[in-house]
Amino acid sequence: MNKINVDLENCYGIGRLQCVFDFTNASVHAVYAPNGIMKTSLARSFHDASNGESSSDKMFPHRATRRVLQDESGTALLPEQILVIPPYEDNYQPREVSTLLVDANLKAK
Repeated sequence: MNKINVDLENCYGIGRLQCVFDFTNASVHAVYAPNGIMKTSLARSFHDASNGESSSDKMFPHRATRRVLQDESGTALLPEQILVIPPYEDNYQPREVSTLLVDANLKAK
């Protein structure tokens, strides 16, 4: 997967966001916003997708929500392809780390 197409509408305060994250020449992307609302809303939308849950707009629940996360071929991202690291969690331990680091000493580090 080289690209992720994001199309969000009325997701946790995001009125509309359409963008493509292109990983062809970069392995990461930074998202900047002058306040934390957009980044938190983006993370919540991806978190919902990773858990197979619907997203919504809590302030305006009557508004229709759209959340489309696809690869470059138009295939929807699978929940297991998405990892959202929660902010401000000192002891966060993702389930996926066990498959990355088998050695217990390395895992503890």
